[in-house]
Amino acid sequence: MLQKILERELASGFASLPGTQISGKLPVPGALINQALKEALSKKSGPVKGVMVALLEDNKAIAVVALDQFLLPKTLELPFTIEPTVARNGKLIATIQLEPPGGLVGILIPLLAGLMPGVTASGTTLSIDLGAQLKEKSGHDFAHLIDRLELSTRRGFLDIVFSLRVPEEAL
Repeated sequence: MLQKILERELASGFASLPGTQISGKLPVPGALINQALKEALSKKSGPVKGVMVALLEDNKAIAVVALDQFLLPKTLELPFTIEPTVARNGKLIATIQLEPPGGLVGILIPLLAGLMPGVTASGTTLSIDLGAQLKEKSGHDFAHLIDRLELSTRRGFLDIVFSLRVPEEAL
């Protein structure tokens, strides 16, 4: 019964809960991120056969990418930095800055962008539209309810700090 109530509230954008404010911190283990990447890749074909992310301190991480291309090495290590602020102007865009690639690694960046919907590449920057991802997975648009969404890393974890606010009813 509670699940049905929550689903109904999600579908209505929490319309019957005006003024609700929720803030929190969600520590996401790296293993959970790697499992999600594995599931996303299992639905794709192409030269990228696997991606595993090692989360480090201070928004740093390393992606180990397994390839099935005869011109490129079998695995590549791509160090990157995660920009902390995600919620901007009503949009939820996570930004990942890859360290400047050398040689053929630059060819891989557009391939990484094609792994999931809502991921785009520009130079060494990957942008992930988390609002679109949430909408695709849940069928609901939450971006306008999120006031704050920040990411930080520590060894083995991605910490998500968020603040959600349901607008007051119009008087």
